[in-house]
Amino acid sequence: MKYSLTILSIILLLIVGSSVNALAQKKKKKRKFNPKHRFNAGFVLGITASQIDGDGFSGYHKLGIQGGVRGIAKLTRYTDLAVEMLFLQKGSRDPNSSVGKEYRKLTLNYIEVPVFLHLKTGEEGFRGSVDLGFSFGRLLNYDIVEYTNRLKYTPFESVKDEFKRNDWSLVIGGGFFYSDHLKFQIRHSIGLTRFYDNVDYDITSASVLGPKDFRLLRNYFLSVNTTYMF
Repeated sequence: MKYSLTILSIILLLIVGSSVNALAQKKKKKRKFNPKHRFNAGFVLGITASQIDGDGFSGYHKLGIQGGVRGIAKLTRYTDLAVEMLFLQKGSRDPNSSVGKEYRKLTLNYIEVPVFLHLKTGEEGFRGSVDLGFSFGRLLNYDIVEYTNRLKYTPFESVKDEFKRNDWSLVIGGGFFYSDHLKFQIRHSIGLTRFYDNVDYDITSASVLGPKDFRLLRNYFLSVNTTYMF
């Protein structure tokens, strides 16, 4: 029994000693991280493919643009905090539309401020990152194109005055660094809030023959962009 306790004590001491040594080495590495530029800025340019939850169509068929500026704070060797200010387009489009039949397209123009944490991998050669964050958007204006003679859902024109201006999203994505200045990224934005909410919606009162009412409208979009940092 005493022999066993002695062995156990030695093992525990080795584990504690290894842990202390690992922490000390980690602190040394942290002290060595001293980038030439702790803060950096650049431009963002890309395209979006979006859809709207609740509009009766599925698929990311509405294409748009995005562009703006980005600022980065280098927190550690492998983590950056990034803030952007972007103009971007969201919305939806009927992929099977033809003029005069069932054509519908909604373009929503936003100013958005995403805040990301970049978790980077590698220091030389291929370098990637996982991007996690939130985004706040403000609806600037919108453009609606509809031919309503065969619409299955309520026209956007009839509810546009109830569109909410503020929009919150969860953003996840990833990318890779082509160089210290150039990065390519893909993101998926998931709406956390609804830009239209029908508080009077009643599924039992939906007309079989007429257009169906919207219960809610919420933004989703994919984006591919390029960032150039100075």
